[in-house]
Amino acid sequence: MNGSAPQPLLGYSVGIVGHRSDRIADPGQVRARIVEILLALEEALDKSAVSGFYPAGRQPLRLVSALAEGADRIAAMAAVEAGIELDIVLPFVPTEYRKDFTDEASRKQFDELLDKSARVLILDGNGAERQRAYEAAGMTMLDNCDLLIAVWDGGPGRGRGGTREVIEEAARRTIPVVVIDPAGSAAVVRSGGPGARPMRFEDVPVLSTAELAGLQGAILRAGADALRPGGTLVYSTCTISPAENEGVVDAFLARRPDFTAEDLGSSEWSLWQHGTRPMFLQTLPHRDRTDGFFIARLRRSEAV
Repeated sequence: MNGSAPQPLLGYSVGIVGHRSDRIADPGQVRARIVEILLALEEALDKSAVSGFYPAGRQPLRLVSALAEGADRIAAMAAVEAGIELDIVLPFVPTEYRKDFTDEASRKQFDELLDKSARVLILDGNGAERQRAYEAAGMTMLDNCDLLIAVWDGGPGRGRGGTREVIEEAARRTIPVVVIDPAGSAAVVRSGGPGARPMRFEDVPVLSTAELAGLQGAILRAGADALRPGGTLVYSTCTISPAENEGVVDAFLARRPDFTAEDLGSSEWSLWQHGTRPMFLQTLPHRDRTDGFFIARLRRSEAV
């Protein structure tokens, strides 16, 4: 008998659940949020793998999706573009599942993502009991994930296997949930932390980013106080969170009328013009193949 136990490999899987296409206001922003989360997890896993606790290294990060129209597909495409392995859980055999898709373009997209997946698990769902089959797919996805991303508007459930039901089950299993609103404007992490007990989702604590935004605002104000009249100050973050980006700048400008924001979006950097605030710049992971960055340039007036 070999006296040396096998060295553990670090592994991590992310599940996706969410609304269909007609309830997602801004698919591009939702996709950017998902890419940001996946890349942040990749970075965290890389750091953990070399910490000494996992001498054998780590397995690739995986996204687990049922490839339903809407959030499932958006996340799957984001994962493929970011180089994240894609695992698929299907409620029925593909020929039966395709009956639920709206048109031929959707069926073609489904086939393409299926071809790009690393693994496919096909459940034996009954086409005559579709809600039960969707519920089984959702539960199987939770069986195989460490964190759940939910594209959700906060509304009530609409039947078995729906977004709300899967989220509630994740809370009962103490799986952390990252909720992205359908406009992609914010991502909220909800988790009871290590050792958490099963609970209702509404009771799962929210891990707020407000403290981080407050710290960034304080750093910006300190830099502004040290700036000479007529000087410029660049505020840049490595996130696409509005609270930490334009929210911080707006709050700063409201307190400091001696500063104005310069228009960067109309300059030679217009390729990275912010989608909703064109005077600022923003890179998006899925589009620019880099981290999500925000950049604002502020100028202090000449008068003291």
